[in-house]
Amino acid sequence: MRLIVVFLLLINFSIQVVGLILTFFAKDPILLKIRDIVPWIVSALTLTHLLLFLPALKIVSLSRTMRRLHFFFSVIPLLSIFVYSYLETDFQGSKRFVSGADRIILAKYAEHVLVGYRNDEQLSELLRIPFAGFFITAHNVTDLDANGLRAKIERIQIVRKNIGFPPAIIASDQEGGPVSRLSPPLPRPKGLGELYKGSSTFISDKAEIRKELRIASETLSDIGLNLNFAPVADLKKEHSNSLDFFSKISSRAVSENPEIASEAVGIASEILLQNGILPTLKHFPGIASVREDTHFFSGFITKSVSESEQTDLIPFRKNVEKFPLLAFMLSHSIWKGVDPENPVSVSEAVIRRYVREKISSEVILITDDLNMFPVFYRKGGISKAASDSLRAGTDLLLISYDGEQAYRVLYDLIREEEQERSVDLNPSKERLTRVRKFLFK
Repeated sequence: MRLIVVFLLLINFSIQVVGLILTFFAKDPILLKIRDIVPWIVSALTLTHLLLFLPALKIVSLSRTMRRLHFFFSVIPLLSIFVYSYLETDFQGSKRFVSGADRIILAKYAEHVLVGYRNDEQLSELLRIPFAGFFITAHNVTDLDANGLRAKIERIQIVRKNIGFPPAIIASDQEGGPVSRLSPPLPRPKGLGELYKGSSTFISDKAEIRKELRIASETLSDIGLNLNFAPVADLKKEHSNSLDFFSKISSRAVSENPEIASEAVGIASEILLQNGILPTLKHFPGIASVREDTHFFSGFITKSVSESEQTDLIPFRKNVEKFPLLAFMLSHSIWKGVDPENPVSVSEAVIRRYVREKISSEVILITDDLNMFPVFYRKGGISKAASDSLRAGTDLLLISYDGEQAYRVLYDLIREEEQERSVDLNPSKERLTRVRKFLFK
């Protein structure tokens, strides 16, 4: 009996430690799917400890050392409650601070954030902040048909107008193929890779390809979407990685030939623009050679700058020269040839000194989701990543998977402003004004 109780006490200790770990990460994207039930988990573990394991001490005789250890371990569930309460209070405080901030300062930074949302209740709260726009994805449209999705976007724009905010940029990931976040309810379009069909030259029935792309673009325009995170401008390179859960670039890219990829990307971009949608070439500077899934791991581009310019960068450079209005999505990979320390999405060396000075001072730069691990868990967290990126010359920060992180980002950016460490966003504001004139003409 005594051994059984000791064994159960050790199990209890392990469970309580797990509960404590959960509370430390309760407000992080990694636990988003169970965030709402974390307090219930912590409460249940605490009650289990108090109602089952503490009484066990009265039934079984334990050594003085074991009793002391057990009472020491009893602090853990109480610590879990304290940690969760602190994090929740801190978050609510940040939220209230942002909501009550000076309207001009708030707008200065919020107008550079694209935010995602979990449900309509959260969307209603986020609509009170003058964000640049909203990212809509699969879990936002599960109960909608195409008409319902159109109506939702129309309601967003009506609410914005009634508040006095400018029209919202409405973005999504609708590449076609495996990444079609709005299908269903929209018909699933073919991706560029599927349309291309692996031909050695990009001659295979351009008329048919244009038709498919036009139908897909018209469908997006019809529902009110005006920014698409497509086309994929990465080159195609087959390599296996059992830890690549989401990126899977080889299944989404067009060709290993940069000229062919460039032409395909150009056709897709042209048709999106014709339908009033800003195309986003991704993932700059081209991540075909990156083996890691940058949703979770730091990826590395080991090619020299010269090698990249002769291969991966061609689809980006050629098309930004061709189209006066275009966006690049900045990857979270580390481009060793330019900045061996920082992800591209936050690197001044890449953004300001390479993209802005050598490629285009006018291209719209958008980060990949700042909830991804390489930047979220970087030193300084998501707020420093956001600040570094804006200071370097990025135009739009994407905070999509866990939209609530936008409050944390805005809180810290506004605090920097108040401490006279403001970010000069005037050049970016001019670029975004040009985009808005195109999208909302």
